[in-house]
Formats: sequence, structure tokens, C-alpha cells
Amino acid sequence: MLLDDRWCEFLAAKGFLVGLSIDGPRELHDKYRVDRGGGPSFDRVVLGIECLKKHGVEFNTLTAVVERLAASGSEDGLVLISPDSSPAPESPSGR
Repeated sequence: MLLDDRWCEFLAAKGFLVGLSIDGPRELHDKYRVDRGGGPSFDRVVLGIECLKKHGVEFNTLTAVVERLAASGSEDGLVLISPDSSPAPESPSGR
């Protein structure tokens, strides 16, 4: 589902809590979360997050921890969205 202003207005008005799937930085996310045509989805997820924030919709993230991410010993791929700032896909921080 693509999140746009219309959807986010509806979700905010009805008090929904939204779950978003994001599997780390662009490189990892796009490897495992492709669209129906096999293309990348990271940029659309980030736009959806921005739209949810714009409309005050509460959301959480769902992340699959893949072996490559876990083996890196870094938490950067697990922590992408700060509640106080915009998504920071290239330099993760926050939530």
C-alpha cells in the first residue's frame, strides 16, 4: 500500500497505529523488500514515514534482522527513525 496525504489523513482521523516494514539501510532493505516488479521499495517507505509524521499518525517499524546485519555488530541498521527528526537512511539515529 502506498501512503499518501489522503491515506494519512484518514489514518490520523481514525487513530490508527501503523506498522511499517523497513529492514535497515537502503542496501539491505531493497535486497529483501522489493515491489511486485522486483524493484526497490526503500524510497517509498521513507516517503510513507514522512507522510505519517506530517499528519501525526502513530507508527512503529517492523524489521527483519538478517544475518549480514547481525554479523556486522552495528545497531545502525536497526535504528533508522528518530521520533524527533526525519528519517535518516544514510546515517541512522534514534528510535
